[in-house]
Amino acid sequence: MHNLEPDEIDVIVRELLQTRFDQVEVDKILVEEDFDAEDKPILRVTVSYELKHGVENKPIFSSLLRSLRPALSDKGEERFPVMSFIRSAESGGLAGAA
Repeated sequence: MHNLEPDEIDVIVRELLQTRFDQVEVDKILVEEDFDAEDKPILRVTVSYELKHGVENKPIFSSLLRSLRPALSDKGEERFPVMSFIRSAESGGLAGAA
């Protein structure tokens, strides 16, 4: 097992979002290494997005984690992802995101 690079994680998250949430336009994804309360390494993944034109209801993103964890694990990533979603207009450009 090894740790994936942030750009590799970005690709996996984008692919899952595009597959499951076609009403969402991903702006930026910020991947940060961190530690949980038990001092275990985790990934903080923040997704900045907008809804496509004409979409009014915010999607339920919680189902994404059920797919993301196995997708990361299949690539050798051991750290658990902690997801956050924020509308692009509220994100302030996600400082640190490419």
